[in-house]
Amino acid sequence: MTAEDRVAYALRTLYLSFPEVHIISFHPPSGKAYETPLIRFPILQNLGIASKRRHLDFIVRCGRFLILQELKGDAASSSNDQVKLLALQQELGLGGIMKTIRARVPTIVTPPTIDRLILSLGFSTYNAEIPRIFTTFCVDTNGMVHWQWGGDLTQDEVSELASYFTLP
Repeated sequence: MTAEDRVAYALRTLYLSFPEVHIISFHPPSGKAYETPLIRFPILQNLGIASKRRHLDFIVRCGRFLILQELKGDAASSSNDQVKLLALQQELGLGGIMKTIRARVPTIVTPPTIDRLILSLGFSTYNAEIPRIFTTFCVDTNGMVHWQWGGDLTQDEVSELASYFTLP
């Protein structure tokens, strides 16, 4: 199992353990998960990298928050994923992203309305600085997940997100 796969399955286990966290799409780097729809995004003009991989490793919903997440074995290898996530945000925006998701998962429109987008990176080795706009999930050697909320989230939004990642 690769480091990316280890991160993918540790995060899948984490997400499934919280009742208010819903995996919309899970397609790890190995491509060996077929339990959710594959959501392909349009080709992005500003991507700036050669990539035919137009889907994400995870799309996760927590209440009104939508988390778009790419995975790597180590943070230093995530630069192309950072560009991809930023391009999705800039070119499609939340509205375009939701339109693409609804085409494959019509039930995503159920309340509460998604009104906040979070760009995220997951990895097992934190060996590079990650721009503050990204929320990070780091899976340590014991399989424990440590996260740091990034972006321009307010303290109230961080508290709201933290409530979704707390067991009842």
